[in-house]
Amino acid sequence: MKFVIYTHRYDVNSGGLIVLHFLCHILNTLGHEAYLWPSYRPIFKKKEPFKSLIRFLKYYKKELHRPFTINKNWNTPILKNIYEFEDIIVVYSEIVDGNPLELKNVVRWLLHKPGFHDGKINFNKNDFIFGYGEKFSTFEYPIKEINTLYLTYIMTDIYYQTNFDDRQGSCHMIRKGNNKKSIHPKDSLLVDGMTHEELNKIFNEKKYFISYDSYTFYSIYASLCGCISIVVPEEGVTKEEWHPKIEDRYGLAYGFDDIEYAKDTKHKMIRYVNEQQELNLKSVKYFAESCKKYFSIGI
Repeated sequence: MKFVIYTHRYDVNSGGLIVLHFLCHILNTLGHEAYLWPSYRPIFKKKEPFKSLIRFLKYYKKELHRPFTINKNWNTPILKNIYEFEDIIVVYSEIVDGNPLELKNVVRWLLHKPGFHDGKINFNKNDFIFGYGEKFSTFEYPIKEINTLYLTYIMTDIYYQTNFDDRQGSCHMIRKGNNKKSIHPKDSLLVDGMTHEELNKIFNEKKYFISYDSYTFYSIYASLCGCISIVVPEEGVTKEEWHPKIEDRYGLAYGFDDIEYAKDTKHKMIRYVNEQQELNLKSVKYFAESCKKYFSIGI
């Protein structure tokens, strides 16, 4: 089958962009034909030839200054002609407004709760809804095991423990948790915006990592580096509601009173991390088969 992933340029600091590019790579690994489409790249509309030309000129000007980037270690080709394939399936994340590529086969992959970022939700009633996990389920767009596409790209080549001695102090990260009340120590180090190499160094120095962002992967990276990794709880959200899947809670403390659980389950988290490659392939294979049935491709 043929897929096109609608995404922005690759960014090692954006978990959402990483998994969108990673999905393209794994689909190709499994023998499908998958491509990327830059989210700021226009399509030519016959009814608006002049406006389309202006859009293309702006796009190529942007490309000259800052070309679309990919992960060079992955198989993620960029599609040149959106009209080249008849039954191609487009994958949009939840933040994409409508169906900009105007394709008939649309998958909406919820990498967060719809409307979380800007309050806007513009899906089509025929969109095939998948989610990154039940934690992003809503009443209108429920996510269960049957429509979950969960991928994990874990940078274990960067994040690993080198300091096994005593540690002092804490560091903290805000990211998408700026609505939460501040509870970190006054001398805690803010690490937002740091590079992966800088974070690895700090995670190997500090005793505690406190994350206000409930779902950032940096919580796992901190734990891998030897920090006691604490997630500041969402008001009114239980531990089970935060991460319904127990494996996603291993090695993490949901609040300061949950630290012993994080310590006791860290070995399970490490084992789970090592199993992810096989689980990634299994998850994407199931996703592709589900798309084939839903869109009746080759049936």
